[in-house]
Amino acid sequence: MSGTDAPEATSSAAVCRLRGAVCPGEQSSTINVRQVVYSVPSRLIGQMLKVRLWDDHLSCYVGSDEVMSCDRVRGQKGKRRVRSINFRHVIGRLVRKPGVFYHATLRNDILPDDEWRQLWQRICSRLAPQLASRLMVNALKLAAERKDISVVAKGLNQLLLEPGEPDLQKLLNCWFSTACRVMTT
Repeated sequence: MSGTDAPEATSSAAVCRLRGAVCPGEQSSTINVRQVVYSVPSRLIGQMLKVRLWDDHLSCYVGSDEVMSCDRVRGQKGKRRVRSINFRHVIGRLVRKPGVFYHATLRNDILPDDEWRQLWQRICSRLAPQLASRLMVNALKLAAERKDISVVAKGLNQLLLEPGEPDLQKLLNCWFSTACRVMTT
């Protein structure tokens, strides 16, 4: 490797034990690095992580093994806290208690993008909080199992256009039916 191809020198390294909260009273997989909250896979909860902070990304290690890498996020001037939450990192814990999603501190950060945030608003306008949370968490679980999350979002959008109360079973029926797959692709 030439000098220009080598990664930039580490600007800092930190060791931290994973703890934090996605919802009140729940331990989750978040770490704080330079005023930014990052999610990490839930399998790392309780592990001692060494975080190497590069110019454009973070590298996380348990011992000498790299267990995760993600893009580095920088806060805007005057903004105290910034978050980088990957819903795939926290969905496993949310599936066990989907009702907590409604009041989760990081809820809007957990939702992958603006399309999902708009879907959340539409679900909340049609369902009670517990049912809305259960539907969204299970839709996110479906999305986490797929590479293209927009397909699940389109299926959920289609479900919300139908009359009646949207529910998970309708979403699953839609997902596994050929007609819905054609409609959402």
